[in-house]
Amino acid sequence: MELDLGLPWVAPLVSVVLAITFLGVWRRGRDIPALDVRLEDAVRDLPRKASSSHQIRCYDPATLEEFGYAHAMSAAEVRDIIAKTRLASKDWKKSSFAQRRMLLKILLKFTVENQADICRVSALDSGKPLVDASFGEVLGTCEKIWWLVAEGERYLRPERRSSGYMMFYKKARVEYHPVGVVGTIVPWNYPFHNILNPLTAAVFAGNGIVIKVSEHATWSALVYQRVIDAALAAAGAPPDLVRIVTGFGEAGGALVTGGVDKLIFVGSTAIGHKVLEAAATTLTPVVLELGGKDAFIVLEDADLATVTATALRGAFQSCGQNCAGAERFIVAERLFEEFVQRCVAVAGKLRQGPAAGEDVVDCGSMCMPGQAEKVQELVDDAVAQGAKVGFGVPCSLCAGQALSGAGLAVLRGGWDPGAAPSCMPLPSIPSRTRVVWPGVASTPAGFARPPPSPTPGVDRRAPAGHGEGPLLPADHHHRCRTGHAYLGGGGLWTRHVR
Repeated sequence: MELDLGLPWVAPLVSVVLAITFLGVWRRGRDIPALDVRLEDAVRDLPRKASSSHQIRCYDPATLEEFGYAHAMSAAEVRDIIAKTRLASKDWKKSSFAQRRMLLKILLKFTVENQADICRVSALDSGKPLVDASFGEVLGTCEKIWWLVAEGERYLRPERRSSGYMMFYKKARVEYHPVGVVGTIVPWNYPFHNILNPLTAAVFAGNGIVIKVSEHATWSALVYQRVIDAALAAAGAPPDLVRIVTGFGEAGGALVTGGVDKLIFVGSTAIGHKVLEAAATTLTPVVLELGGKDAFIVLEDADLATVTATALRGAFQSCGQNCAGAERFIVAERLFEEFVQRCVAVAGKLRQGPAAGEDVVDCGSMCMPGQAEKVQELVDDAVAQGAKVGFGVPCSLCAGQALSGAGLAVLRGGWDPGAAPSCMPLPSIPSRTRVVWPGVASTPAGFARPPPSPTPGVDRRAPAGHGEGPLLPADHHHRCRTGHAYLGGGGLWTRHVR
């Protein structure tokens, strides 16, 4: 059986799941208002020339085609937006759960009915293939909205607690109240989902929200703001309840220190430190979701026929620009050679090109300027220290700023016995190589034989300063649980047969 990255079965699967979702929404949503918003209209609204230095250049990272220039907000403008959202939140916190559900249903209905346009807008701005947009932008967003609609109120109801023996004559309960204004700073890799995800949770809990988007996803954010504005009006919500901030570091800093009641940051560990430090001056509660170096650990009883496709999708989905993308593959000795051969064979068949073009592609482009060159540097450094390239095209031979053959590089190597025992083996190369460094949103797929450890193929600790969300494919659930217990902290994804 020939194995591929997943497109032949992924596209039909997505279509079936979305069709079921659409049917459910349609049956329940015939009385839900429909939004008359044309997403493509936003292209014509942006000026084609920069009028000042406070402008953001918006373009397709795969073709460098310009969409125009957007306004970069100043700190004063951000603080003004926060103040307006605070006034709106005071009215919204009095809203009923029925009205909040209606707002979410309106957004859900629009998402399902306009999924093709949403995928195309996200692909044009982030460089991801349409199939990746279907999964990450549409399917995930629909599931989260529907969960809030179906389950959200139950988890926000007051909860009774024991008052203890000494206070037996008292009653205790926990009540959940809106915090006010939630500030959110989100990255560029999921333009639609990264806006809707914090938005829906915040407004359902009775809050207003101000969302600072990445300068690399400004165009799509302005498109989606149109949808949000129309949904707020249709649900009878205050127009300033949800606002999107566009700009650079000045705008992000103003959101952190501008008086929001809770802050959510999704991004790199280095910037997360700065956000937490700045928020500490006002004792603003902060939630951080930071990048890491996720390991994909293949135990000796794993079925390679099913694992390989999952591994490569983890590595190359959206060119690796994924929060839980697999970046370090640690493979049991018995399976190592076959696993590498299977992965190299499939990688050689991957199709790369403009994500929203006419051709079907498996990998699109890297979004941020200079990112492809950074990945090429990692490959060069790994090769200089003994790694072998199984497949890949030098970045210099690829078309466009961000189309990178380096993103398809498959490296292989072994465990470095000279590395410090506290380090987890790097993907396919010695543990001192730069591929393990954080801050690069896409890294080559690499494979390493494991060092000895109580759980074959696994060392407890990741390299210092790196987050970790490993995936353990194994034949038995017990093996997965044993590996999880040995790894210790951090999230863990498991895939098992029985």
